[in-house]
Amino acid sequence: MLKQLSSAALASSALIVSYAHGQSPPDQKPANPPFQLASFDPVVVTASRLEEPQGQATVLVDIIDRREIEASGVANITELLDRLPGVNVTRQYGRLGIDASVDIGYLGDGSHQRTLILVDGVRMNDIDDGTLVFGAVPLSAIERIEVRRAGGGVLFGDRALGGVMNIITKPEKENKTSAEGTIGSFGLRSAGASLSRIVGEATARLDINRSVVDGYRRDSYQAQTGLSGRLRVPTRFGEFGATLRASDENLRLPQSISVSTFQSDPRNPGGYRASSWRETRAGGISLDTEYSAAWSSSVRFIAEDLDRKSIYPWSSTIYETTRNTITADLVNRISTLTGLYGAEIFDASSESNRSNRNKVNQRSTAFYASLEQSLADAKLMAGLRTQEMENGFSPTSSAATQSTKKRLESWSLAGRYPLLGGVLRGGIQSSFAFPTADQLYTFDGFFAPKNIYPGVDPMRSNELQLSWVRVANKSLFEVSSRRIVVKDEIGFKGDCDGTDDCNDNLYDTKRDIVTVRVVNPLWTGGDVDLSSDFVDPRIDSGANSGKQLPMTPRRAYKAGVHQIVNSGRLSLYAHYRASMVQSIDNSNSHPRIPSRTVYDFGWGRELNSSLRLQVWVRNLTDKRYYDFAQDGSVAPADGRSMEASLRVRF
Repeated sequence: MLKQLSSAALASSALIVSYAHGQSPPDQKPANPPFQLASFDPVVVTASRLEEPQGQATVLVDIIDRREIEASGVANITELLDRLPGVNVTRQYGRLGIDASVDIGYLGDGSHQRTLILVDGVRMNDIDDGTLVFGAVPLSAIERIEVRRAGGGVLFGDRALGGVMNIITKPEKENKTSAEGTIGSFGLRSAGASLSRIVGEATARLDINRSVVDGYRRDSYQAQTGLSGRLRVPTRFGEFGATLRASDENLRLPQSISVSTFQSDPRNPGGYRASSWRETRAGGISLDTEYSAAWSSSVRFIAEDLDRKSIYPWSSTIYETTRNTITADLVNRISTLTGLYGAEIFDASSESNRSNRNKVNQRSTAFYASLEQSLADAKLMAGLRTQEMENGFSPTSSAATQSTKKRLESWSLAGRYPLLGGVLRGGIQSSFAFPTADQLYTFDGFFAPKNIYPGVDPMRSNELQLSWVRVANKSLFEVSSRRIVVKDEIGFKGDCDGTDDCNDNLYDTKRDIVTVRVVNPLWTGGDVDLSSDFVDPRIDSGANSGKQLPMTPRRAYKAGVHQIVNSGRLSLYAHYRASMVQSIDNSNSHPRIPSRTVYDFGWGRELNSSLRLQVWVRNLTDKRYYDFAQDGSVAPADGRSMEASLRVRF
């Protein structure tokens, strides 16, 4: 039920393109070499939390499947996402994705809390402004990644303004053991292992990975450990499941430097280094039941715990976050009409040792419903959601709790229709994002929370989207557009309550996005994947109306070229991103983050049925660039690096 997301349109030679029409592909297909190029296999997905053929989905969802993950040689999920159209990834600390921001829909500042990230349908986003720990899911555990290029307010609620990414872990299909190791520039060392077992009708899988890198900039260090486990047992009541995720990060992070320092010495670590430690633990149980051909249900309970410690020269801060979530879905299928009815309840708290252990609580209750009606080759979808969020704040352990409560509704209408040999999709919908725990209070100059700030309203969005996708002769052509209008966008504001700082509703915004994508086998054994995003991201109200939104480019071009040679695959990726306005620079008064083009080149080959070797050169031209800047200070990204990896199957 609550499994993967997906829809028809995407992927590539690099990103596997699935069949986009809902028709059957030709029966006769040439055998693919071990490292495969573009394919058009039909995929069963749940773009609307309902299992359906990919070609029948009513929204665009891009798919990175297991074959591409293995062929990419990447060290972290964020590197894969950076190759997708409509997605902008900002990495401040290099390849492991520490404090990376994944921006679906070009939302800009704060996008990591306006894009919903799921693992097997369970949200990873924290209740505060903390960035996601992408290393919590080992790459070896991932079956595919599905990115919904549309707001998901009805089906997924809070934080799904720009889109939804769902990381799908591997099913257990056979008894198998494998191990993989990578070494590379700047002290990169990575090792992982996978184990899957079938005992009777029960299946189990365990994946673990450890990655360490000294970093591009001097006197920096990053270490990540991720573990993922899953158990499935059929019972008389349905399929019982148990999951476990755990991760640890130990970091020594450089600080931002001036532009002049960057130009003379981009590896300069800055005036001081901050140390950080993060530990996550999450476990859950589920029960999926088929009552009849017409009725089925899914019930899930998830418990999560996150501990963070940040050490600066002037302070040491500890954060502890817990969250318990219960989700229940009921599905009814009657002829060509499918209904989904669900509820989600969670209770979470975020506590800090600052200000005598201040604490923020969040309690949410949501109910949602959607209907899908098939009409010959067409399909219509309509949905509605209501969600209430109650926040409580205790400035000290003995003080009375202050509270706020908000309720929001969202809706969606969408459809698909075969047109001119392709598929036309369109829809209108609304989404929302409640204030995070960090946005709910005023704070002093050291970011110590002081008082709850009830003046912060939720962000609300309305979206219009339209796309046309055609797959023919192993080629794909896509043209799509999105208009996203966001009301009451939340951002940083100084002196909003006397001498205090806080977050506030700064302005309304608009984004117009046009994407063109072509995937084509131009020659024997090779193909090319090209995409272009044309973006108009602007502030739409207030004193800075008409200005470009911070941390959003106006153009992005991405290309992947692949060639099979003697059962090995040569790959070249190129990514151009136009200049961006610095973070929180709403007046566009600071120098822009410069445009940049980065190339990655790699070769991989299956040496035999048990061994796979890959060699990659990242940032081939050694481009000096930075992804992030604020108040004139910049955070340089990685320089040129080389990596070699070997996988062994037992």
